[in-house]
Amino acid sequence: MRDIKFRAWFGDKMTTPYFEFEISKRTGELNSVFYGGQVPKVVMQYTNLKDKNGVEIYEGDIIDPKGYHPISPVFWMNGSWKVNGKLSKIGFGSWANQCEVIGNIYENPELIK
Repeated sequence: MRDIKFRAWFGDKMTTPYFEFEISKRTGELNSVFYGGQVPKVVMQYTNLKDKNGVEIYEGDIIDPKGYHPISPVFWMNGSWKVNGKLSKIGFGSWANQCEVIGNIYENPELIK
């Protein structure tokens, strides 16, 4: 079973958004409706992976792979969660539990510059 979770960046804070999904009867498109009046700038999905400390890893998190690869943000590409490897973009699901989440690209962009 897979947990489907999201978090949202509102430009000044990171939080769990309150929203529902609905499918348009007219177009068949999937839409989201946010509650609380403020629409987030970015919504990030949970990867269903945890780091070595048991911290949930989300899209946009910056991980430190402890010398195996460069410090890199997590992103979705070609059907899997990836990070920037030494020579290419690589999947990290099999070794995510050896990494450490050290921040995210919105609150800590300096970590990847």
